[in-house]
Amino acid sequence: MEYINKPKYHCYNGTYIGFAVQKETGKIGYLGIDAGGRDLFRKNTYNLLKPGFGAWAPCFTKKGVTPVVEADEKQIKAATDTNTLIIKPEEKTISFDLSSSSPMKGTAFEFCLAIEVAPPSIWAKTNFPKEGEEPLKTSKDPLVHAERNYQLPMYIHFPDYGTVKIEAEGAPVYCHEELTRSSEMNGLCLGLLNHGGHVPERQLHSGYSKLSFKLRKATDKVSLKITVLEEQYPKINGIDFNDPAWNGFKRCWLNNFTFNRQTCSMGDNIYLHGMSHLVMHNRADTLAVMDPKDEITKLIRGVFEYTLDTSWDRGQAEDGEVNMAYFDKCKKEGPCAGFIDSTPAALISSCVISTWKPSHAKKNIDKMLKACDFLMGLDSDGDGIIELPFSGNSMDAEYPHKGARPRIWWDNFACGHKDIFFNCLSHRALRGTEKLARKLGRIDGANKVAAFLEKMNKNFFDTFYNPETGVMAGWISADGNVHDYMFTYATANSIDEGLVDKVRGRKMMDILLAKLDEQGFGSYRYGVPGPVIPVDVSKDTFGGFMGDWPLYENGGLCGMTAYHFINALCYVGLKDKAEFILKTMLNTFDKGLTHSGLMPGYTHSIDWRTKDGVACGYNYLADNYLFLLSLSTGIAGNKHPGVVR
Repeated sequence: MEYINKPKYHCYNGTYIGFAVQKETGKIGYLGIDAGGRDLFRKNTYNLLKPGFGAWAPCFTKKGVTPVVEADEKQIKAATDTNTLIIKPEEKTISFDLSSSSPMKGTAFEFCLAIEVAPPSIWAKTNFPKEGEEPLKTSKDPLVHAERNYQLPMYIHFPDYGTVKIEAEGAPVYCHEELTRSSEMNGLCLGLLNHGGHVPERQLHSGYSKLSFKLRKATDKVSLKITVLEEQYPKINGIDFNDPAWNGFKRCWLNNFTFNRQTCSMGDNIYLHGMSHLVMHNRADTLAVMDPKDEITKLIRGVFEYTLDTSWDRGQAEDGEVNMAYFDKCKKEGPCAGFIDSTPAALISSCVISTWKPSHAKKNIDKMLKACDFLMGLDSDGDGIIELPFSGNSMDAEYPHKGARPRIWWDNFACGHKDIFFNCLSHRALRGTEKLARKLGRIDGANKVAAFLEKMNKNFFDTFYNPETGVMAGWISADGNVHDYMFTYATANSIDEGLVDKVRGRKMMDILLAKLDEQGFGSYRYGVPGPVIPVDVSKDTFGGFMGDWPLYENGGLCGMTAYHFINALCYVGLKDKAEFILKTMLNTFDKGLTHSGLMPGYTHSIDWRTKDGVACGYNYLADNYLFLLSLSTGIAGNKHPGVVR
């Protein structure tokens, strides 16, 4: 660890950790980490502590108290007449030893984390809120968004930087967090008419997470230790992780998971909760390949299991649909205005959870079969292809009520009626639940689902194959119009789900690869687009600066899009191309920052980018990292509960 004596700061710089202590006050003004020890610029440039706050021991910041601060290569010592703080830096740890001539009470240490640099997720034992309970909130400050108490040891994951473990010795300590919005960032920033849930996200982007490490009883001595952990990622059979090509995989794996403080659930970021959310199955699939004995895995799985249990208990309507819009208990018939693909996502998630926790299936199988009935009931013409309750021609819809709009994961498009993404997702949900129901002795329910799947398998290809393009269409609207913009996910998901055979799939993937090259997407630096040719903005998207080609979902690149594409390439015999795409993307994700705080505003978030790398997203999406899973399910070809073949 290198010691650098600056005029106003004592600085310590190592391979994995760097920090600076203010000489005048003993406050820590800078903390940077890099769990891989590869990117020293990142560690020495991006402060994970909130500027203006930093970290400190409150006993040294009282009015009229000025500690004497001394330092050398081995330690920093800050002392007053009654208190002494010794900070010892090592290769991957910082230890804080605080002592006093009289018993100390209350808060021993405080840290303020910078959300705009890396929105932290905290994995630790905490109390999950029960139905009807208000979120943990004791602060009178209206800017405090969420509060939560955690037991130690606790793990803080900073996307793109790594994970630290915090533990205490010498006295019982717990951590109290306040997630606070920025008072200055009060403008809409998102357009004249967008003043819903995204506005407080904008405030959080410039806010901070305040961690108060509190003493459970009076003591004259307490120690806190911060350890930078090795990069956390699943060890995959057949993959040599000494190869630098996989560095991006190691750096970004935990970016798949984020923790919402208010609801103790797992969503796209630390603001959006994940209860009944449309991409819960992505989290399930990534958790399925992680080491069940690892402590962080256990904590993440605990949150995920709680999230799914809550979705079934609080988010299911009378007709079987699962949707976060039902949490307020004010609407009991569906489908509602929320994300309609949250129902198959919940089913898939529960099927995957049951591979490591069988009791989850036993508890929820009746609710799952009820959700299957809802999905199968959407098939209005009896051909085994599910029809969404939207025409597929407009973003505005009168059904199920005025103001509703079609919203699957590809919510920038008017996906409606016979939609291929929803049908692929539902096929997997029904397929998994049928097997689970049969295993648990629900034979009648299993047979009903199996009969529906038989029709779906028979009619799927003829319904969605478009001979004009040679690939699978995105959706067929109620008037019979075929909406085909050569969506990569339409063909790749169909292949992955076993609904397109290997020979046909190879021809389709060849067509898509050629079109991607022709359209200038062939570098694959930032991923694979959804549509390969422009979607009609005037008819099928919101339009404006996020709907124009090639931005956001209409030609933009997100890592989630590449997952099924890479898998499909491996299956049809184009593994070399799949590996090229994956390695190219991983190099980008390792070398550059791939998240961007919480809410920098429309077209500023780099979870979506143009083919030239320009930001075109509007939120920090953990979905951006789903493509990492293809290293296991595609390149290595390992068995996975979500892979048919």
